[in-house]
Amino acid sequence: MYQQDFFYEHTVNRQMPGSIRVIAIISMVLAVLNGLVGLATLVIGGVILLIPAILFGIISYFQFQNTNMSFDYAYTNGEIDIARVTGGRKRKLVLSIFEKDIVVIAPSRTDPVAPYIGKHMPVKDCSSHVPEEKYYVMICKDESSDHEVKVICQPGIEILAILNRMLPSKVYLSDEDKALAREMGL
Repeated sequence: MYQQDFFYEHTVNRQMPGSIRVIAIISMVLAVLNGLVGLATLVIGGVILLIPAILFGIISYFQFQNTNMSFDYAYTNGEIDIARVTGGRKRKLVLSIFEKDIVVIAPSRTDPVAPYIGKHMPVKDCSSHVPEEKYYVMICKDESSDHEVKVICQPGIEILAILNRMLPSKVYLSDEDKALAREMGL
Protein backbone atom coordinates (compact mmCIF):
# COMPACT_ATOMS: atom_id res chain seq x y z
CA MET A 1 0.00 0.00 0.00
CA TYR A 2 1.21 3.49 -0.85
CA GLN A 3 1.85 5.84 2.05
CA GLN A 4 1.98 9.57 1.39
CA ASP A 5 4.84 11.54 2.94
CA PHE A 6 4.13 14.99 4.30
CA PHE A 7 6.80 17.58 3.64
CA TYR A 8 6.45 21.32 4.09
CA GLU A 9 9.20 23.91 4.19
CA HIS A 10 9.24 27.58 5.19
CA THR A 11 12.08 30.12 5.39
CA VAL A 12 12.18 33.22 7.59
CA ASN A 13 14.83 35.90 7.04
CA ARG A 14 16.02 37.58 10.23
CA GLN A 15 16.20 41.35 10.28
CA MET A 16 19.45 42.38 11.92
CA PRO A 17 19.71 45.46 14.12
CA GLY A 18 21.39 48.50 12.61
CA SER A 19 24.17 48.36 15.20
CA ILE A 20 25.52 45.08 13.82
CA ARG A 21 25.56 46.51 10.29
CA VAL A 22 27.33 49.65 11.53
CA ILE A 23 30.00 47.59 13.32
CA ALA A 24 30.55 45.52 10.16
CA ILE A 25 30.94 48.62 8.00
CA ILE A 26 33.26 50.36 10.48
CA SER A 27 35.49 47.28 10.79
CA MET A 28 35.64 46.99 6.98
CA VAL A 29 36.61 50.67 6.62
CA LEU A 30 39.27 50.27 9.33
CA ALA A 31 40.63 47.18 7.58
CA VAL A 32 40.94 49.05 4.29
CA LEU A 33 42.52 52.13 5.91
CA ASN A 34 45.00 50.04 7.91
CA GLY A 35 45.80 48.04 4.79
CA LEU A 36 46.52 51.19 2.80
CA VAL A 37 48.69 52.65 5.56
CA GLY A 38 50.47 49.31 5.97
CA LEU A 39 51.17 49.06 2.25
CA ALA A 40 52.38 52.67 2.14
CA THR A 41 54.78 52.11 5.04
CA LEU A 42 55.80 48.66 3.80
CA VAL A 43 58.38 50.36 1.67
CA ILE A 44 60.11 51.70 4.78
CA GLY A 45 59.70 48.49 6.79
CA GLY A 46 56.21 48.99 8.30
CA VAL A 47 55.16 45.33 8.25
CA ILE A 48 53.73 45.66 11.76
CA LEU A 49 50.97 47.94 10.46
CA LEU A 50 49.56 45.10 8.32
CA ILE A 51 48.58 43.13 11.44
CA PRO A 52 45.68 45.48 12.41
CA ALA A 53 44.51 45.43 8.79
CA ILE A 54 44.33 41.65 8.85
CA LEU A 55 42.55 41.65 12.24
CA PHE A 56 39.95 44.21 11.14
CA GLY A 57 39.46 42.26 7.92
CA ILE A 58 38.72 39.07 9.87
CA ILE A 59 36.30 40.94 12.18
CA SER A 60 34.45 42.50 9.24
CA TYR A 61 34.18 39.10 7.51
CA PHE A 62 32.50 37.51 10.53
CA GLN A 63 30.28 40.55 11.10
CA PHE A 64 29.05 40.46 7.50
CA GLN A 65 28.39 36.73 7.84
CA ASN A 66 26.18 37.45 10.85
CA THR A 67 24.19 40.18 9.09
CA ASN A 68 22.70 37.63 6.68
CA MET A 69 20.77 35.05 8.72
CA SER A 70 17.65 33.03 8.07
CA PHE A 71 15.79 30.11 9.62
CA ASP A 72 14.52 27.12 7.66
CA TYR A 73 11.55 25.23 9.04
CA ALA A 74 10.94 21.76 7.61
CA TYR A 75 8.10 19.42 8.56
CA THR A 76 8.50 15.78 7.51
CA ASN A 77 6.12 13.07 8.71
CA GLY A 78 5.76 14.27 12.29
CA GLU A 79 9.18 15.82 12.75
CA ILE A 80 9.97 19.53 12.71
CA ASP A 81 13.54 20.58 11.93
CA ILE A 82 14.64 24.16 12.47
CA ALA A 83 17.96 25.16 10.93
CA ARG A 84 19.86 28.46 11.04
CA VAL A 85 21.49 29.55 7.80
CA THR A 86 24.20 32.23 8.10
CA GLY A 87 25.93 33.92 5.24
CA GLY A 88 23.58 32.21 2.80
CA ARG A 89 25.53 28.93 2.94
CA LYS A 90 26.44 27.80 6.45
CA ARG A 91 23.59 25.66 7.79
CA LYS A 92 23.31 24.46 11.39
CA LEU A 93 20.47 22.43 12.88
CA VAL A 94 19.04 24.37 15.82
CA LEU A 95 16.34 21.97 16.93
CA SER A 96 14.66 18.77 15.84
CA ILE A 97 11.27 18.11 17.42
CA PHE A 98 8.89 15.18 17.12
CA GLU A 99 5.13 15.73 17.37
CA LYS A 100 4.97 13.69 20.57
CA ASP A 101 7.38 16.15 22.26
CA ILE A 102 5.25 19.24 21.60
CA VAL A 103 3.51 20.57 24.69
CA VAL A 104 1.81 23.59 23.12
CA ILE A 105 2.06 25.91 20.10
CA ALA A 106 0.14 29.17 20.18
CA PRO A 107 0.48 32.79 19.13
CA SER A 108 2.59 34.80 21.54
CA ARG A 109 0.82 36.49 24.42
CA THR A 110 -2.23 34.21 24.33
CA ASP A 111 -3.85 32.09 27.02
CA PRO A 112 -2.35 28.69 26.04
CA VAL A 113 1.22 29.97 26.54
CA ALA A 114 0.46 32.26 29.50
CA PRO A 115 1.52 29.67 32.14
CA TYR A 116 5.01 29.61 30.61
CA ILE A 117 5.62 33.37 30.81
CA GLY A 118 8.32 34.04 33.38
CA LYS A 119 9.10 30.36 33.78
CA HIS A 120 12.84 29.66 33.73
CA MET A 121 13.59 27.50 30.72
CA PRO A 122 15.96 27.62 27.77
CA VAL A 123 14.72 29.90 24.97
CA LYS A 124 15.56 29.50 21.29
CA ASP A 125 14.64 32.52 19.19
CA CYS A 126 14.07 31.46 15.57
CA SER A 127 12.00 34.45 14.49
CA SER A 128 12.54 37.25 12.00
CA HIS A 129 12.59 40.12 14.55
CA VAL A 130 10.26 42.12 12.29
CA PRO A 131 7.87 43.96 14.64
CA GLU A 132 4.92 43.87 12.20
CA GLU A 133 4.97 40.09 11.84
CA LYS A 134 3.33 37.83 14.38
CA TYR A 135 5.13 34.89 15.84
CA TYR A 136 4.25 31.73 17.69
CA VAL A 137 5.61 30.27 20.89
CA MET A 138 6.26 26.54 20.97
CA ILE A 139 6.88 24.73 24.22
CA CYS A 140 8.44 21.32 23.67
CA LYS A 141 10.35 18.67 25.56
CA ASP A 142 14.05 18.35 24.85
CA GLU A 143 14.81 14.64 24.52
CA SER A 144 18.45 14.99 25.54
CA SER A 145 17.86 16.82 28.84
CA ASP A 146 14.19 15.97 29.51
CA HIS A 147 13.50 19.68 30.17
CA GLU A 148 11.02 21.95 28.45
CA VAL A 149 12.30 24.45 25.87
CA LYS A 150 10.59 27.62 24.67
CA VAL A 151 10.96 28.23 20.93
CA ILE A 152 9.96 31.60 19.45
CA CYS A 153 9.12 30.72 15.88
CA GLN A 154 7.38 31.58 12.62
CA PRO A 155 6.88 28.15 11.00
CA GLY A 156 4.53 29.23 8.19
CA ILE A 157 0.84 28.58 7.67
CA GLU A 158 1.31 25.20 5.96
CA ILE A 159 3.25 23.73 8.88
CA LEU A 160 0.90 25.28 11.43
CA ALA A 161 -2.16 23.91 9.63
CA ILE A 162 -0.81 20.36 9.43
CA LEU A 163 0.24 20.46 13.09
CA ASN A 164 -3.20 21.76 14.03
CA ARG A 165 -4.76 18.86 12.14
CA MET A 166 -2.45 16.30 13.78
CA LEU A 167 -2.45 17.80 17.30
CA PRO A 168 -5.66 19.84 17.70
CA SER A 169 -5.43 19.89 21.50
CA LYS A 170 -1.87 21.26 21.48
CA VAL A 171 -1.74 23.63 18.50
CA TYR A 172 -3.75 26.85 18.61
CA LEU A 173 -4.02 29.05 15.53
CA SER A 174 -4.98 32.69 15.49
CA ASP A 175 -8.29 33.52 13.83
CA GLU A 176 -6.45 35.09 10.89
CA ASP A 177 -4.35 31.96 10.37
CA LYS A 178 -7.42 29.70 10.61
CA ALA A 179 -9.12 31.74 7.89
CA LEU A 180 -5.97 31.73 5.76
CA ALA A 181 -5.58 27.95 6.13
CA ARG A 182 -9.23 27.42 5.08
CA GLU A 183 -8.74 29.77 2.14
CA MET A 184 -5.63 27.86 1.03
CA GLY A 185 -7.42 24.51 1.44
CA LEU A 186 -5.12 23.25 4.17
